[in-house]
Amino acid sequence: MKKWLLLAVLLCVVVGVRADFFTQQVTAKIEPMIQIEWPDAEFSFGDLVAGPNETPVMPLKVISNIPYELELSTESICLKEFIPEQGTYGEITMMEPLKVSIDGGSTWKILAKLMVLAKKTEISGTEDIYNLKYQQVFRFPGDKALGEGRVYKTDITLRIIPMI
Repeated sequence: MKKWLLLAVLLCVVVGVRADFFTQQVTAKIEPMIQIEWPDAEFSFGDLVAGPNETPVMPLKVISNIPYELELSTESICLKEFIPEQGTYGEITMMEPLKVSIDGGSTWKILAKLMVLAKKTEISGTEDIYNLKYQQVFRFPGDKALGEGRVYKTDITLRIIPMI
């Protein structure tokens, strides 16, 4: 039996049978992605009381595989008289600018027309949760009561800006 096996191996060598090989490259690409869960688009403080007034926490969730910035912009850092029937702003503003927090009210920043609230340069592999809150201080008697149907208002734009 051993002789036949040796003969088969020798025949393979003599006939020129050899092992063959194939090289294959496998590649993949991951696209940059950001998923965002925004808080509600509108919030009303309702009737302000003298002193600081705060919103409840409004979570903003970001899942990203790239670095990003959380940016805030506004035309008016102070709540300003809004005339709903005309859809325009009046001239009266609150004395104190609006403040913003992304850590649930532990630290506050005075609104600026354009500001970076967070800069995420390291990717954690988990969602980032920003506990957004606003604070408005009502200075009594300095802040003026408005006419019927009018409110104080400002529009705030939040942006997630990819840093790639």
